[in-house]
Amino acid sequence: MLIKGSRQKLRFGRIQYFESNVHKILAIAEQDQVEFYLKMDELEERLPSDVFLRCHQSYIVNRSYVWRLSAEELVLLNQKRIPVSRWYMKEVQKMLQERSRENVR
Repeated sequence: MLIKGSRQKLRFGRIQYFESNVHKILAIAEQDQVEFYLKMDELEERLPSDVFLRCHQSYIVNRSYVWRLSAEELVLLNQKRIPVSRWYMKEVQKMLQERSRENVR
């Protein structure tokens, strides 16, 4: 991925979520963050869908950092709240249901 004019690797497992503001994207990890320019749709296409989930026009979350769904937002393990738009709500609910079924087994 091209970041600040150079090609860098992002370790997906450490990224909690991506946040977009126009074409600037922040990759938020546990200890740091990386900023780069890309369209959110293009980023979504490049990310593994079994690891990341689009939940809002401006957010893509790492599924393993999601703790629960509260009203219209996801609560991450670190208590960070990420909005969920109506457009993506069914997909978010489906992911949480699948995960709860896996945890029961």
